[in-house]
Amino acid sequence: MRVIKIRECDIYSYNPDSDGDPFLEKGAIWSVNFFFYNRKLKRVVSFRCCCTSKFAGDDFLAGALSDGEEEDALIDMDI
Repeated sequence: MRVIKIRECDIYSYNPDSDGDPFLEKGAIWSVNFFFYNRKLKRVVSFRCCCTSKFAGDDFLAGALSDGEEEDALIDMDI
């Protein structure tokens, strides 16, 4: 088994806009994408990290909230 060493790789980042990102999940606040390419082994490793809102799973973002409800929902949010 061959191991890809980061020191031997070309590193690329992928920074799309939020509307055109095919990998962005529902409720995502931000994401970063890196690709590590090892020419010698002809291998690519993809690394992706994404932060999603804790409200994304509750269909929170899909419904319309009144001003009072919106303020109440954001009180306990860590920013």
